[in-house]
Amino acid sequence: MADAPLATIVHALPGRLRLRLPALRGDIAGLSALALAVAALPGVAAAEASATTGSLLIQHEGTTEAVLVLAEGLFSARPDAAEEAIQLPEALLPAMGAMAAAGLTIVQLLRREALPPALTLGWYAMRLGQDALRRRGS
Repeated sequence: MADAPLATIVHALPGRLRLRLPALRGDIAGLSALALAVAALPGVAAAEASATTGSLLIQHEGTTEAVLVLAEGLFSARPDAAEEAIQLPEALLPAMGAMAAAGLTIVQLLRREALPPALTLGWYAMRLGQDALRRRGS
């Protein structure tokens, strides 16, 4: 490939890596060629392209970093994108859960259904909020 397309790491799990390639969205031939090239790399079990979403799913052995090094020249990925993709949702889940449970508590109270759903949801909101604060402090 003449110019390596820019790839954003959507998620990176052990043995699985999903990339978003906006420049190749809708380009069936380009994504198929990239998937074939990536699938031929050592340690890569399979590579599936989706022209509809402009994404590439890579199933591999080893680490994400090893795949990115081997695929150098095929696409260009931000070096810190894998770390952000893994850590951001994990850090936000307790706080998001607390907000959702608190919102549902208010809905239950407005419906005058205070027992037991509102109390249960309120309890969950409090526990998730405490967990989020504890994680933030550590």
